[in-house]
Amino acid sequence: MPDGDAGARVRRRRASKAPRNSDPVDIALEAAASGESPSAAAMEVLRANAALLRQQVTLARNEVFRNRIRAVRDGALAALVVAVVAGAGGFLWKARAAEGLVVEPIRVPKALADQGLDGVAVSSRLLDRLSAMQAATDSSRAPSTFNDDWSQGLAVEVPQTGVSVGELWTFLKRTIGHETRLTGEVVQTASGLALTTRLGATPGVTLTGSELDPLLDQAAQAVFRGAQPYRYSVWLRRVARKPGEADALLLELAESPDKMERLWAMVGLSTEAAVQNRGEAAEAYAREGLRFDQTFEKLRWNLKDALEVMGRDEELLKEARVLQPILRRRDPRVTDASQALVRRSTDAVLAHLAADYQTAAGIYEAMSRMPEYSGNAAFAPYDQSEALLKLHDVTAADQVRLAADRSARPDVQGSAYLRLLIEDARGNPAAARDPATLAAALTPGFGLPMRRRELAPVLARAGDVESAEALLAGSRADCIPCAVARAEIAVSAGRPANADRWFAQAVHLGPSLPTAAERWAEAKLARGDLDGALTLFRQAQKTGPRWADPLKGEGDVLARRGDWGGAARLYAKAAERAPRWGALYVAWGQALAKLGKTDEAQATWRAAAGMDLTPAEQAKLATASTNRTN
Repeated sequence: MPDGDAGARVRRRRASKAPRNSDPVDIALEAAASGESPSAAAMEVLRANAALLRQQVTLARNEVFRNRIRAVRDGALAALVVAVVAGAGGFLWKARAAEGLVVEPIRVPKALADQGLDGVAVSSRLLDRLSAMQAATDSSRAPSTFNDDWSQGLAVEVPQTGVSVGELWTFLKRTIGHETRLTGEVVQTASGLALTTRLGATPGVTLTGSELDPLLDQAAQAVFRGAQPYRYSVWLRRVARKPGEADALLLELAESPDKMERLWAMVGLSTEAAVQNRGEAAEAYAREGLRFDQTFEKLRWNLKDALEVMGRDEELLKEARVLQPILRRRDPRVTDASQALVRRSTDAVLAHLAADYQTAAGIYEAMSRMPEYSGNAAFAPYDQSEALLKLHDVTAADQVRLAADRSARPDVQGSAYLRLLIEDARGNPAAARDPATLAAALTPGFGLPMRRRELAPVLARAGDVESAEALLAGSRADCIPCAVARAEIAVSAGRPANADRWFAQAVHLGPSLPTAAERWAEAKLARGDLDGALTLFRQAQKTGPRWADPLKGEGDVLARRGDWGGAARLYAKAAERAPRWGALYVAWGQALAKLGKTDEAQATWRAAAGMDLTPAEQAKLATASTNRTN
């Protein structure tokens, strides 16, 4: 018998001895495992279990789906709750942050209402006047520094009926907001009308008259004065043209227990004193305010103006250096426009004092493109023109001046003043003796002392020494540009000893400034004192390293001594700082010609021919170029 049959019998005997499994599922599984066909009952059990398994899988999948649905639902509910809470919080926050002036409908008698002047109409008329007053006061003071800040707008509140979102919003703003609310009423009297207005919780102000519009004008002024007295002082000065009332109000604010009001009162008083060229008073007010806060940029700027009016340029330089780092920090007490203008102007002042006229001209050009504030768009071009003139680019200076004259806000004083300086630079100082132009240039206003100091030497060069000296009558002993002007007048009058005395005083008063030393050096060079001129030209270069004039001056000294190579090098350096200076190019060409560099000399003279030259300089150019050509 084959071995395979015997093995099968052994396995069957062993299986018969093992206990039988009575579970139908197990029986079916064993049968399937052994290769035997399961019984019908086992198959039925398998089918039933398979169906149950499929049902369980389906239920499991449904449970996962339901769990996902529940998660999405719970997430959506949570997001909705968060949104509602955030919305409510935002609503409350916005209500709490609400600012501005809200004029409630003013109660009026029936006779006015019948004419169409109901409470909303009267309130709107009052609001129009307040809006116009606010628009006319371009103050440097940040609106947030006022106890009643209207910067967020002015509006008439129209009452709503019933419970609504609008009513809730109004209630919240009144309860937790910071709006300033104006209420009032008009009452018919035997003699006419009585208008009473109340700003917040302050006592009402009653005005009487026969017509409504004049009463609204007076009421607007009373409201403005009560809410923003400093800004009202600006309105009094600029719009109402009542400087006396403005000063009286500022002096009243200077005694206020509120430190912010005291500071700004000193700003207003020092500003007006500087505008009126009362330098001592402007300085006193500014320093009084700085006792409370040394870093208040607006007061430091006003102190700068005061020092400039008085001609104390050495102190002005120190003050501008103190102010410059302060301006790098944002001061929330002043507007962005004001701080931007002060920052640029301070940079320009420092550039001017160092005779860095290229930098100054660029700053003024940028200022003319800044957003309008305090007339910068109108005045900056004239300052740019003067800086270009000091760079000896006379044509460009005149073009900028003429373009400024065509602007919407021409400055008659600045234009006439520059016209005389430009004519002097062209070799025609006699233009300064034209009565009409001179009168326009010396029209009273801010900067008059500075204009007097600049024009006095021009008049002296025109031969009118007496008028030149009269322009400086009463000037301060510590005024540095005044001393320089007196020295230049003495030069024109042929009084060298007087000139030296005044120049020495100016250099002594302003050791950090280059102008006096350079002008003195030119005077010494003109009378042949080469050693004295050289010392002063080099001194001016140390304090004014970006100034072309002392470089050319030293070059002129070296040229007189026959050092043409040294002169040419200095002229080249000077040309980097004043690239359109015709007289410089004439001298440079001469130095190059002496060095045998004929082609370079001719090119330099051709460049000079296209620049600004006085008649004397044109003759010098013609002689030099002709001699080299022949």
